[in-house]
Amino acid sequence: MAGFWGWLRLVVIFGAAVLFTSRLLLEAKNKDCSTKPGRIVAVDNMKGLLMFMVILIHLLIQKQLWHGIPWGPGMFYALNSFPVRGFAFLSGMQTGGSKPADFNKIFTKLVLPLFLFAVALGPLTFHLSGMIMPPHQVPSPETHFLRAESLLFHVRGPPWYLVALLAWKIWGALIHETTPGVQMGIACLLALLGGHTGYIGGGTDVWNRAFDVFPVFIAGKHLPVRAALSLELTAMQRAMGMSLLAALFSLEHAASTEGIMRRAPNYLWNHPSPGYSAAVLCELNLFRDALEVTRALLFLLFLCPKGAGMLSEFGRHSLAALVVHMPFMPGLYQIWKRMCRKLGDGGYEVLGHELGPRAGGLAAWMCCVVVVAPFFALCSSQLCQRLTAPFLEPVWLERLLEVPATACKKDAAVVG
Repeated sequence: MAGFWGWLRLVVIFGAAVLFTSRLLLEAKNKDCSTKPGRIVAVDNMKGLLMFMVILIHLLIQKQLWHGIPWGPGMFYALNSFPVRGFAFLSGMQTGGSKPADFNKIFTKLVLPLFLFAVALGPLTFHLSGMIMPPHQVPSPETHFLRAESLLFHVRGPPWYLVALLAWKIWGALIHETTPGVQMGIACLLALLGGHTGYIGGGTDVWNRAFDVFPVFIAGKHLPVRAALSLELTAMQRAMGMSLLAALFSLEHAASTEGIMRRAPNYLWNHPSPGYSAAVLCELNLFRDALEVTRALLFLLFLCPKGAGMLSEFGRHSLAALVVHMPFMPGLYQIWKRMCRKLGDGGYEVLGHELGPRAGGLAAWMCCVVVVAPFFALCSSQLCQRLTAPFLEPVWLERLLEVPATACKKDAAVVG
């Protein structure tokens, strides 16, 4: 009976959220709301918030910290898959569905940064963070070039997202001439391959996640989100949107639904999930995509500020924060340990003051936020962006590559 009520609650909340967001998108489409090209401040704000969640999650996984603090498992599972799919949704939204892909831009904005990450920035960050790439081997001092196989199949840590984003851009370009419905159907079929990529050239985590999240990218590409952002929302709509967003995140905590949500895959469903067959896991994987698309829509429309400020500036530099933050997470964990220590009776000693389990648990979470916030600001600052720009925004390499092309044009003119 508990299982029945859990599934009923899940269906009612998720169904209500889907109907509500669908109505908003349809209203925006019918009103033909004006949309301006270029950057959207609300999107930059959402990128900043998502990047903060990423750093917080990577703090929680240090020494399994999320196991040891109150509400840790529920918060961890509620946030673990949302930032990845949120970023994928925003990437699809910024790609757009009406114009064909610019392969020159894909090359300069993704292929070149990936190459520079592989030959320079990647070995440094993985060495500093104690991670190993290729698996079980530290890059030798004789050559810092990592094999293409390692880059494509064995990327560890946050930079896997760059490989997945490159794949989404290329896959999206290949099916661009088809209708949005056909594109979503192809994306869902590819998502069903997630977890089976061990049969594809020894592929591992990168392609599992890329396949799994591709439908979210396609959804962001075609849904009229830009138009929805220009809607004049009523107070009732705002209250309903915030309530539904809170209800969707509460599914990870509620006793009747947390068991269902824990067994639903995040983005690597080839990990064993007891109680479900492979066929059901396939369906749950697509459900997870639909759930996170709905969360992302509500999050963007009702929670993200619309005005420019410090958060939007941080969001514009989220790629730099994504690449550089991981090596420092063990250090942040040590800072948290100095601020907060769990006692034998379930309470906490926070900054030298003993607190009970409930107050101590809340203080433990506050310590996490206090530790993460300034580090997030530093990683998302202009200073960090400028330090990583030679690798992530390689204008200098683009200019070098343009020289031979210019020379060839001049030679052709002389010959003519």
